[in-house]
Amino acid sequence: MEIFANSEIESDLKCLQKWFEDNEKLPKKIDRILLARFYYYADRRVEETMQLLLGHYALRMKNPHIFITRDPHSQDALNTAEFVYFITLPELTPDKNQVKFIKLKSTDPNKVHFLEDLKSLIMANDGAFSEPDTMIGDVPYFAEGLIQVVDMEGASMKHMTHLKLPPFFVFLKYMQKYCPIKFKAIHLINCPPFVNKMYAMVKPFLKKETANKIHFHVRGVESLFEFVPKEMLPTEYGGNAGSVDDLSERMLNALRSQRSYLAMAFLSTIIQRY
Repeated sequence: MEIFANSEIESDLKCLQKWFEDNEKLPKKIDRILLARFYYYADRRVEETMQLLLGHYALRMKNPHIFITRDPHSQDALNTAEFVYFITLPELTPDKNQVKFIKLKSTDPNKVHFLEDLKSLIMANDGAFSEPDTMIGDVPYFAEGLIQVVDMEGASMKHMTHLKLPPFFVFLKYMQKYCPIKFKAIHLINCPPFVNKMYAMVKPFLKKETANKIHFHVRGVESLFEFVPKEMLPTEYGGNAGSVDDLSERMLNALRSQRSYLAMAFLSTIIQRY
């Protein structure tokens, strides 16, 4: 969808920008693209956008160890980059959805640092939120929604022992209530035998709407092609998007170029206000 499609949208965003900058409970400024994401997530309803923003930043301030104290150049972020891939595919699906992948880079469970890895995932999303999902010519567009793919190849119960429940529950609350992403589906591919036990542990904390969007693919990735065209996928999955390593390096370079935005300009203003 075209982000700044008409004068009504521009007027609503201008109104929201002023309200945001005048509100003592919020940062002094907000990126225009990020503001527009919340606006579209709330189906372009101004009052709902305001409430979403208040809840979003309140949750961040209550959990600075997850959302605020981070740096893409930090050793923690570098450790996560050696353990797991967070990538975004360059093309949208025919239904105009964005596709993101999470995949283990190392299967060594001793490389899991759950809180630090979680912070890196959120940081990667925050960096992407300040950019359009795609450009058509010079015109910025958002995707209609997100398809999240999690490749569980190499995952084991030893990895699960590093799960820290308090930050995990904060993350679930954030993703299901305050994160400006419209999930279309969550696909777990190459699922190991223990996935049923893992899901049984998590399911009580999932909204029914979220649980209904989760799909399990036990044997390989072929069944994923019903939802994501094969040619869109990384080379390792038979597609034309480039290798996982190349896509990851591109994402990491973009994230590191946003260091001041992520580590200071965007989040430190919240602390000043509070």
